[in-house]
Amino acid sequence: MVHSFLCGKMKNLSYVVVDTATNDGCIVDPTWGIETILSFVEREMINLEFVWLTHTHYDHIQGLDVCHHRFPNIPVFVHENELQNIDHQYNLSPLIDNQSITLGTSSWQVIHTPGHSPGGICFYNAPHLICGDTIFIDGCGRADIKGANPEDLYHSLQKIKSFPSDTIIYPGHDYGHQTTDLLKSQISQNCF
Repeated sequence: MVHSFLCGKMKNLSYVVVDTATNDGCIVDPTWGIETILSFVEREMINLEFVWLTHTHYDHIQGLDVCHHRFPNIPVFVHENELQNIDHQYNLSPLIDNQSITLGTSSWQVIHTPGHSPGGICFYNAPHLICGDTIFIDGCGRADIKGANPEDLYHSLQKIKSFPSDTIIYPGHDYGHQTTDLLKSQISQNCF
């Protein structure tokens, strides 16, 4: 199950992913409002196993220090191309394209989607696709900032387009008319 949290002035979306069979969970992109997220984890008695980062832009890691203080040994998963952007005080675990991550009884696939950032990644467990700033509802991540590459972003969007049409998109920001959408809707009305 994927729980979303709208956090901060940039309308960031953080997520808590929970394997319902074991109640093991992870936080994706801990940003502003991390105390609300950690209170949810505690209230629901979620066994917090990991922190996953879709990328390392500052607005997606604002709560990382708090997570580290509360859970000093928790693994922080980040694409290998962005390891240099994160303080090595954290328990970093580099990820690569098509790697599988086990969360409880579920398996999530790492999809490397560079363009907005060199190490941008999505996390996929059908039908869920947590996609950071690669794609938004009715938009996509900026490709005009340092480290971005428009051609890479185009190819990443084509990769996402190949997923099943009933894939649920969970973006890194609430910039659309809703917080999630089906891929088939985005193919018909977004930047594909």
